[in-house]
Amino acid sequence: MISWHPHADKRREHDKLNAIYIAASKLLDTNLDGYGTLKYSKELVLTKEGDEYRTHWILPKCLEHKKITYHSEKNYKDGYFKSACRGQEFVIECDEETKKWIMNIICMD
Repeated sequence: MISWHPHADKRREHDKLNAIYIAASKLLDTNLDGYGTLKYSKELVLTKEGDEYRTHWILPKCLEHKKITYHSEKNYKDGYFKSACRGQEFVIECDEETKKWIMNIICMD
């Protein structure tokens, strides 16, 4: 139990939209930890360079037109992806190409 976390509050116990995600101990089928932090790299920034809105993203090819929570095909605009304003994490449809992209990010140094 993560009793110290605000989402663990008893008052939110029956809220269907309230969730705590706990990382897996291992990443995919590797010996790498399934949790941690990434070092900052400009390559990891999705925000469209020079754009005034942080919600305008340039997605890597492997993520284009994938199902992403809180989004629909309407979020794919001409030249950028319009990210939803709500949420800190989004869940994306994953395939082998996406897994390869993820592994490249995780193994970046």
